[in-house]
Amino acid sequence: MAFTNQTVSVSKVMEYFYEVPDYQRGYVWDSDRVIDLIMSAIEHFSVSPNTNYFIGAAVFEQKEGHPNKYYVVDGQQRLTTIFIIVCAAHNIMRTLGAPTSSLT
Repeated sequence: MAFTNQTVSVSKVMEYFYEVPDYQRGYVWDSDRVIDLIMSAIEHFSVSPNTNYFIGAAVFEQKEGHPNKYYVVDGQQRLTTIFIIVCAAHNIMRTLGAPTSSLT
């Protein structure tokens, strides 16, 4: 099995399908952990707008026979939190009448 190290954007991560293997624990982040993640990003961009922000590492294993599907080996809590935040923001923007083209 070949390993690669890549830096990717959140929007790129959202292009794939992820599966959490049964051996992974369930989602356990409480609101304090979620707030810490959000505040860290806000603080970074308030000081350094238009720069990249390192959310953290994640490890994926490509699902055999499925080029766009990956098992989440590490980083499941953070990845799940990011998906929840992005989906919530998408729903809020849609509710407020944002143009559909700005939601993708």
